[in-house]
Amino acid sequence: MTAVTDPGVDFWLQYVAAEGGLHEQTGGATLVLLPETLQERHRQDAEMTVTGDPDIAREDRAMLMTVGHPLLTTAAESVLTEGDVGVVRLPRPTSRPPDLEHLQDRARDQFQVDHGRVDLTGGPRPSVRHVLRVSSLVTFAMSADDRFQEQIESWTDVPTGLPLGDGAGRTLAELIAVEHVERDQLDPGTPGLDRALVAVDEEIGRRADLRRAALGDSVLPAFRAEIARARNYYEQMAQSLGKRMSAAQPDKLAGYQARLEHCHAERDRRLAEIEGKYRSSVECLPFRLHLVGVPALRVEGGIRRGSRWYPVDLEWLSALRRFAPVACPGCGSSTILVAGKAGLGCRTCQPPRLLESVPELTSPANPAAAAGKPMRAAPAEPAPPSVATSSQRSGRPDRHAAAESDRGLSDRSVDRHGEPARPVRTADRGRTADRGRTADRDRSIDRGRTAGPRRGGGRAEPSPAAMTRTGSKLIVRLWEQVEAGDRSVARMCAPDGPAAALVRVGGSGGPRIALGLPDGLRLLRVSSSPSEPVPDTDFWLTIGWLAASDRMDYPFQVLWRMVNGRPTIDEIVGVATGVWPWLPGREYLGSNPGLWHLPFAPQRVAATTNDPVARLLLGPTVHSQGVAIAARCLAAWWRLDPEVAEGFTDAVGEEAVAAALDKLVGRYASYARRSDLHVAAQYGADPVAVKSMTGRLQRRLSLGPTRPW
Repeated sequence: MTAVTDPGVDFWLQYVAAEGGLHEQTGGATLVLLPETLQERHRQDAEMTVTGDPDIAREDRAMLMTVGHPLLTTAAESVLTEGDVGVVRLPRPTSRPPDLEHLQDRARDQFQVDHGRVDLTGGPRPSVRHVLRVSSLVTFAMSADDRFQEQIESWTDVPTGLPLGDGAGRTLAELIAVEHVERDQLDPGTPGLDRALVAVDEEIGRRADLRRAALGDSVLPAFRAEIARARNYYEQMAQSLGKRMSAAQPDKLAGYQARLEHCHAERDRRLAEIEGKYRSSVECLPFRLHLVGVPALRVEGGIRRGSRWYPVDLEWLSALRRFAPVACPGCGSSTILVAGKAGLGCRTCQPPRLLESVPELTSPANPAAAAGKPMRAAPAEPAPPSVATSSQRSGRPDRHAAAESDRGLSDRSVDRHGEPARPVRTADRGRTADRGRTADRDRSIDRGRTAGPRRGGGRAEPSPAAMTRTGSKLIVRLWEQVEAGDRSVARMCAPDGPAAALVRVGGSGGPRIALGLPDGLRLLRVSSSPSEPVPDTDFWLTIGWLAASDRMDYPFQVLWRMVNGRPTIDEIVGVATGVWPWLPGREYLGSNPGLWHLPFAPQRVAATTNDPVARLLLGPTVHSQGVAIAARCLAAWWRLDPEVAEGFTDAVGEEAVAAALDKLVGRYASYARRSDLHVAAQYGADPVAVKSMTGRLQRRLSLGPTRPW
């Protein structure tokens, strides 16, 4: 049977060995000889016997060294105070190095380059690649009583400042313990070390924030319960004082009024105290910094595009059996490189020459268009420097692709005789298709025509190509105004949609809330795919991505339509599924915790609206269902007449109304069906009232698959 070393004993033995002490296994315990420094520091004798087994400690009179022992706590504090800083070089593999042809194949597999390919011309030559290892002890204070400590470790490539990942870090950490001749022969004056330290600090901070958001769910029920108890207590006290005031003599009304005001003030103070008690914080204490020299093979090469050649040197990391990351020469990001006509960069630094993509004719003669590959673009004015733009296709298959190819994508198409095709009404297209037993060529003609029903006034609807250009301009203008904090964002949104509801709550930063963007992030660039029509509606859907100052890409999709010849935004969601009105669940969106909480305190929610139902939708609904569902619930609730809404609240209470909205709106977001009992339990409402209110709301709102709010 293999003995398992207790983690407390293992840490103590490593600590003693690092200070110059010795230890030897004696049966089930371990005999430890402490150096003089540790004898004085911990006030212990020179010899001590330690074990992690309680039975052995009782029989052999050994010290039970388990987690939480005072000696372990003191040793851990000493290690954290002194830190672990050093320079080390890993051993070079003794196996035969790969040849240039093999490395070229691996480079082409690892680095995908748009409009170019990787070619290696010389090498390989032995080299050393510098990697920075930083470990931090992170303390999460989720409340006054709940505190957690975890270790977060980051491995960063020094020349590029890009993270290597936890898997690569574990592999390199195992090699650091290996003793060899060149272990400490490395100069710490490494170029790029300052930039790598900044990148590591940002990465550890980002991962700590994500972990804090995940741990927040564990204390959320206790926070809600304590808030509910405090509110109920002071509400009962206020009701009691109100009853006394109604039956009191006139000369005593002033005294009761003063007591009532004092009750309200005490309630506000107590609620603020509870919120302060559960206010979370994060504290990072770095305790390890290793500059690691990783053996590598340097090869000369570059990226070729036709006759153009862009030199790029690569380094093969033998320990990881992959190349070191390559950063964009322009912005230093790790996204896919693009071999442009003017230089080498990423998709952000080398955007298409033109701002808005105009898809070419989708026909059997042009399979690239149907596959979603980038097309040539029509000229457009450059965007202001506040937000750089680039248009690209998402490359994701969705149910709108077939509809888009059938509708036709260009108003410059021609018929089989070479004459320009005329716009065809939807009814004309249907009759043409019905006559088409011999209609392979007729259907191809029909695809080339611009479809669109005529409305009042006899004016033809804009072509799909024109709508695509409109969608691209709309996306650029939206995020430019959001970044600038322009109040005109509200005028871009339909007044009865979820986007307008978020703008009403968060001002010009409402779209930021929809994407779960943390506070203080700058929006750097926006890219979007061609807009696509939503079947059976007059909506159009545009998918895009926002690059922010935290080096993260935030996906989004915008639902919009033309109102009086002007594009109007109905909904902004922080996903890029391309299938509307479906919204994915928490298991899909768990990577972005910002989609499950509001970026401001509950006090600001209370200041935003006096509507008790809206407060619940901005609180429990956001935490349980996400910002997207909460925004749809707000849009549906605010669409009701105020007198009708007030009557609903007075009849069953705000908890039952919020639960009914949650259930009703979630039904048309393709969520899993939830019972009235389950939904009512989340809001503390009566299940019978929730069921009754769901039917009454549906009769008023008439929600459905094409009107989910």
